[in-house]
Amino acid sequence: MAAEDADAGPQADGREKGAPVPVERSPALVSAAVAVVAAAAASVLLAVSPLLLLASAVGTALVVVAVVRGSHRALVAGTGSHFAGLLLAGVYGMAPGYVLAAALLVVLAWDVGEYALTIGREVGRAPPTLRVEVVHVAGSVAVYSLTATVGYVLYRSTTGGQPMLTLVALVVGGMALLYALHSG
Repeated sequence: MAAEDADAGPQADGREKGAPVPVERSPALVSAAVAVVAAAAASVLLAVSPLLLLASAVGTALVVVAVVRGSHRALVAGTGSHFAGLLLAGVYGMAPGYVLAAALLVVLAWDVGEYALTIGREVGRAPPTLRVEVVHVAGSVAVYSLTATVGYVLYRSTTGGQPMLTLVALVVGGMALLYALHSG
């Protein structure tokens, strides 16, 4: 009987024996860090006027809030603010290469941020996720870079000096397609 009594009571971590282990559902660290770095890099590229700086700084701050708190809404709002900055950059006549690079970074921040939130929600931080996070980031960078390159080549070969708004329309269409594929 004494051996049974010794097994009863709290364990070293304060939980009762047999109590479920709580799972921390915070976003995955590597993907969260990549999302923040991508958002910050997009902010640097878009910081050519006070209005663009404001839109991109708010966007980056909201992406940070999203990955710290695990908030899908903050991530959408943050990347949406960056997206507004992209549109303004196109209207202001920013160089197409910079707009596409910033768009790539914004989409990467959104995609990888979503992935960080999903991993955190589904498996938590306890299991090792570095390998799947790196594969997702590498695949995303490859796909988005290829898409941006094709878009830029098409823009340069077909516009013949058309306004920057043409490229912005191409970026908007690409982002809408990406959103439709991701949410469908």
